[in-house]
Amino acid sequence: MRAVVPMELGLVFWAEQSAEIILRQLQVLSLHSAQFGVPPQLDCRRAVDEWTKALSASQVKLSSVVCAYQGEDYSSRARVHATVGFTAPELRADRMVRTQEVIRFAKALGISSVSCHIGFIPEDPREALFQELADLARFFCDQGEPSGQNFVLETGQESAEALLAFIQRVGRPNLKVNFDPANMIMYGSGDPLAALKLLSPHIVSVHC
Repeated sequence: MRAVVPMELGLVFWAEQSAEIILRQLQVLSLHSAQFGVPPQLDCRRAVDEWTKALSASQVKLSSVVCAYQGEDYSSRARVHATVGFTAPELRADRMVRTQEVIRFAKALGISSVSCHIGFIPEDPREALFQELADLARFFCDQGEPSGQNFVLETGQESAEALLAFIQRVGRPNLKVNFDPANMIMYGSGDPLAALKLLSPHIVSVHC
């Protein structure tokens, strides 16, 4: 695949149609860069051959794979807390397995970043959940590091200061940020422009 041009406009898509159809739609839109959304129902092992073949005949560069999980609900702040990412202990084991599948899928396709909503990171780093999520992020960073992959966090559910403290606690150079100002506005977690300045050394992509 070709390299992405800095500040190139792209599209997030979810793999709910065939690779051929999706890549053709991107071509119609004159887009050559995209983030690959992996829905929970996608069988990554079966999809590898289809996507490898389609991408080899395409000029589209996939900059990252976005991992979503069964049962995530964004309908309210309370439902996000209860169902998104890894904040609920009873959901972690299955989602860790799924995330590792997606990391391997991205590696097979030559995609250098895997992102997800890890869940609300506590503002107070002394909270047990803060350390639990840091351990998980460190684990996923270490899974991707041998093949040069980044593990990428969405912004917005916590303040930029809390996210920066989290990145520093994890202590892995391949922990990065997908900057999403809409999330910051929706969750009331701070001024997006100030957050952009604070987090800029760690940002690899931006949602608009």
